[in-house]
Amino acid sequence: MEAFHNMTAFPPGTSPNSLLEAIQKNNAANLASEAGRHDEAIALHKQALEAKVRDHGEESVHAALSLNSLGEEYLEVGRLDEAAQCFRKALRVRDDVAFGGLELGPRNDAAATRDNMGRVLEARGDFEGAREIRIKGADKGHTMCGCVNCLTPGGAMLTRQKLKTCGGCRSVFYCSAACQKKDWTSRHKPLCKKYTASRAAANSTA
Repeated sequence: MEAFHNMTAFPPGTSPNSLLEAIQKNNAANLASEAGRHDEAIALHKQALEAKVRDHGEESVHAALSLNSLGEEYLEVGRLDEAAQCFRKALRVRDDVAFGGLELGPRNDAAATRDNMGRVLEARGDFEGAREIRIKGADKGHTMCGCVNCLTPGGAMLTRQKLKTCGGCRSVFYCSAACQKKDWTSRHKPLCKKYTASRAAANSTA
């Protein structure tokens, strides 16, 4: 989940009231999500996104923030196709030019959305795809720690040399053993075990 935003500078031609309303909806959505009210959070993020697209366009930093947050909510409730669509649109704005994006906004935003897309691919059983998208940018130190609640505020950004890889699926990367353990117990364990079991079964019949 991305941090609350308190923006005081407004682009030319933009209504301050409209942008502030969108920010308030984003913040309300984050609070709803923390309380487990994901349907409410989805509705609020959609409203914020509509306002941002209207005022700034879909390929804007503002819209990308809401697209990423909306995708996280869809992912939380298992609506994987909708989550993937949101993350693809966010990456069109955030991702590096070398990866087909516009490279707008901080590089940790792009890394966070790549990791989110990796979660979608994990949930679909595409662990090779998850590894591929997560490791993009590692040579520049732009791979995000795979623990949602990383011990580093905002999520640690890792170089290829600092990646601590899951020994089972080798598709998720962490900044520390503590973050790896945290993600294993809270999220990754059932996905990884299912994948490694299916791979072992396939190898035994090959």
